[in-house]
Amino acid sequence: MAEPPAPVRCLTVRPSTIGFFVATAFFLAACGGPDVPHGYVSRADLGDRWPLTVPSGVLGCQGNSISFTSGSTTYAINGTAKNLHPEWPDIEAIWAFRPDSPGIRMDIGPLLERGRKLC
Repeated sequence: MAEPPAPVRCLTVRPSTIGFFVATAFFLAACGGPDVPHGYVSRADLGDRWPLTVPSGVLGCQGNSISFTSGSTTYAINGTAKNLHPEWPDIEAIWAFRPDSPGIRMDIGPLLERGRKLC
């Protein structure tokens, strides 16, 4: 005579636990995941509006000094950063020119806006 099958056990999850997992998933998605630094921005984020010659970096704000770090170099984006941190190279070192207008730089505004939000 065959034995009856073992009863199926269902995982019971309280609603508060589900809310925690949903909130965590949204938080990680909004922040770019656990391995992406705060302030990370890339060409993929801005597309044709990307104003730099490097593909990505990390925006920062100390007081009102907005910076952009790519690799091991931190660049000053705004005048406050240039004045307070003369050791930082000027963003012009990696600031791209417009492809349709030689001699005219890309609009740096999108990076400044994102940087201000970090202040």
